[in-house]
Amino acid sequence: MKSCVVFGLSVLVLSCSGNKEMSIQVGNDAPELSIISPLDGTEFNEYQLIEFVGRTTDFEDAEADLDVIWFSSVDGELHTETPDEEGNVYFASSDLTPGDHAITLTVTDTQGLTSNTSVAIFIEDQEDAPTLELRSPVQTSGEEEVPLVFQVAVADVQDAPEDLMISFQSDLDGEFCAPIPDSIGVAGCESILSIGVHQLSFEVTDSHEFVTAESLEMTIYPSSQVDNDFDGFTEEEGDCDDAVPTTNPDAVEVHNGIDDDCDQLIDEETEAYDDDQDGFTELQGDCDDANFDVYPGAQEECDGVDQDCNGVIDNDTDCFDDDQDGFTEDDGDCDDYNANINPIQVEIYNSIDDDCDGIVDDNTIGYDDDGDGQTEIDGDCDDGEPSVYYGAIETCDGVDEDCDTIIDNDTLCYDDDQDGFTEQDGDCNDYEPSAYPGNVEIADGIDNNCDGDTDEGTVNFDDDGDCFCEDLPCYGSITANCSTLADGDC
Repeated sequence: MKSCVVFGLSVLVLSCSGNKEMSIQVGNDAPELSIISPLDGTEFNEYQLIEFVGRTTDFEDAEADLDVIWFSSVDGELHTETPDEEGNVYFASSDLTPGDHAITLTVTDTQGLTSNTSVAIFIEDQEDAPTLELRSPVQTSGEEEVPLVFQVAVADVQDAPEDLMISFQSDLDGEFCAPIPDSIGVAGCESILSIGVHQLSFEVTDSHEFVTAESLEMTIYPSSQVDNDFDGFTEEEGDCDDAVPTTNPDAVEVHNGIDDDCDQLIDEETEAYDDDQDGFTELQGDCDDANFDVYPGAQEECDGVDQDCNGVIDNDTDCFDDDQDGFTEDDGDCDDYNANINPIQVEIYNSIDDDCDGIVDDNTIGYDDDGDGQTEIDGDCDDGEPSVYYGAIETCDGVDEDCDTIIDNDTLCYDDDQDGFTEQDGDCNDYEPSAYPGNVEIADGIDNNCDGDTDEGTVNFDDDGDCFCEDLPCYGSITANCSTLADGDC
């Protein structure tokens, strides 16, 4: 730093009595001064704001009466001012020309005395135009009606980011965005471009009309031509959901309620799809999803197929052995829910057709084998002979028709009184054991010998027909003209 001080003299003339004048020489010092900032040898960037600070004092003049000049060896006079009451001087500038500067501070007092001091500084040359970095979009294509994010980062050594002007333009759509940068220089917007090939320009302009631009070619495709999910297919190529990469014409169909392979069928070829359109899927129990007639609850048929998918073939049909007795209804099982009923079962008395011959209790004591209205339980002693049953009319045939264990009873050939003769043999009174052919007649009022006369040859017989016996009252046959029985025939 160099400084110099100019000293001057002033003359004071006094008038005294006797017209004598006296001159007194008074000394006047130049102001003192110093540059506080910037320091000698400091380097600055072009457009950087530099603060110039100095201080001056003067013994004869008030500091506010001094004149100050800041001077650059390159740019000339920079600033003039008067110090404040304490002698401080200050100004700031960002307009210095790049290069080496000798900055000189000069102060002049009221008597014209001058002092100066200087420092050397260097101004680094900077880029004049602003900078622009295109951050978005990074892709070079887009989709119709889908907003794109456009973003740049800008900076300028002269201007604050908020003071820069930004414009986004398309050769097809014109200016589509004019964002204002934030405090760190980021600016952007969302915008929809029309279908076509766009030449995009992103420009930033500073306050000195310097412009920086970046360009980008952007193709906007119709939605049907854009592979949004990057699965290799667009909508025009058959992608039925271009937001899901697992959905496309080459995808494998899985059980998820989605048409994965874009064939307009949901979950086909999976266990959740009703392949045979019978109303049931494999998940719902369809055991043969290729057969329309096979599904849970279907009607079983005698065909060796499990139509109702219950794991049992031909159940509930005539060819299924429901009771597992070895016979089906087709085999003649008349009750296929009872294992004790089948064609080879032995019939027992239980009011059931055990052997499935269509006859209940046949060949048992409870069946009327001969159709005479009675069973052996009812007392039929010969259920193979319809003329033999309990209460039947006996006939002279050596058979116990009425099943009372007595053969031919109540017939002419039955010896009721067990006298060895039947009515058929001439027994005139088969309920009187003392009456039969050839018996000895006795006086008992009975035709003992069955000759048609009673007590003949005995004292009790009316031999002469007078209605009187010889001794005893007459108990035998009485002639027609006898009206009473009497005794006393002597």
